[in-house]
Amino acid sequence: FFGIMFGDVGHGLMFLIASLYILYIKKKQISIPDIFKPIVQGADILIICAVFSIFFGFLYGEFLGSNEWFRMLTHIDEKPIYSILGFSNLEEEVAEHRWFITLTKLCIYIGMFHIIFGLILDIINKITEREYKHMLSGPALWLWFYGTLTTLFILYDFNSSTRVSQLLSDVFSARNPPFLPVSPLYLLIAPAIAMFAIRTFIEGFTEALGETLEHLIASISNTISYLRIFAFHLVHWAISQIGLMGKGSIYLFLSLPLATFLIMTLELLATFMQALRLHWVEWFLKFYRGEGYTFKPFQL
Repeated sequence: FFGIMFGDVGHGLMFLIASLYILYIKKKQISIPDIFKPIVQGADILIICAVFSIFFGFLYGEFLGSNEWFRMLTHIDEKPIYSILGFSNLEEEVAEHRWFITLTKLCIYIGMFHIIFGLILDIINKITEREYKHMLSGPALWLWFYGTLTTLFILYDFNSSTRVSQLLSDVFSARNPPFLPVSPLYLLIAPAIAMFAIRTFIEGFTEALGETLEHLIASISNTISYLRIFAFHLVHWAISQIGLMGKGSIYLFLSLPLATFLIMTLELLATFMQALRLHWVEWFLKFYRGEGYTFKPFQL
């Protein structure tokens, strides 16, 4: 997530150098103020974030926010992401517009599959702990509902005769599209009713109603929350362009360092916090309890 939001070869390289220095401090156990100790302890994560920032920066074709500088350094005439998505023969403005639309959909897909993976992990946890009733009334039925929603989104997006916006129209009008056996409304209602009925039998009416509504609302709100990936990508792109807007060498030497400083401090911190939030809130709350076996973190 961090790499998609902070994709830039130049900024990623600067972040990587800083992360390697932080790792050096960690390995040598150099004394630092207590306020910086959490950053030093997370040096491995910072390096991974920097590497993915460089990777996506290469796909975006950006070096310090400039496509021209990227072309000069790599001798690649257009953004690699355009070739991957088939935008090679389009004008740059049209390709850029289509890329933003594609990135918006990509963020939704990332969110959907990330949430589905979290629900699957919750099912595995419940089976391992032999909580079969809670598994059936909780993540299993939620996965049925959310999996149906994801499948409908994909079908409407990849069907040449429909658009994603038509999905809402078909749901509220109970219309039956030709590529589905029944209306999408019934496909979504079935798991919701099953979730409420089974929860009522296990937990009671009040608990069942509250939990079912919470899961249905969370399915939409959590997915939309992943659009922050697209939003912060735009923020990074906009600040980078502001740094390159100056005309003349004197103005450029003032605006570029200032924009780079903002990107490598405030924007980097905000982007990291948003990436952390997507894991912590939208994903961890699906399966993580903070109990059981002691967590052993991955180390480089």
